Amino acid sequence: MITCFDVISQSIIKETVIVLDNAPSYRSKEFEEKIEEWGKLGLKIHFLPANCPILKKIEMLWKKIKYDWLTWEAYSSYKNLSQELDSILSQIGSKYLISFS
Repeated sequence: MITCFDVISQSIIKETVIVLDNAPSYRSKEFEEKIEEWGKLGLKIHFLPANCPILKKIEMLWKKIKYDWLTWEAYSSYKNLSQELDSILSQIGSKYLISFS
């Protein structure tokens, strides 16, 4: 992840904010040491609050997308993943349904 954020921080042309959950990989010492450096390049990192009830629905939706609706082929390239995510997100409520009850 650090390499990915390094690449992003070197290519942005205006201030950019990335919102992250509190996954252990984002809270590692190595990752947190890079946050200030990325900030100086215009890449701001914002962490979501832990155990925030309002975020539960989006977490449930993402889990459904990730484990049920995305095909294995989607993970073969960034282009495939982007296209498949766009397709799924544009069809939520019609082809793709989820119940939050």
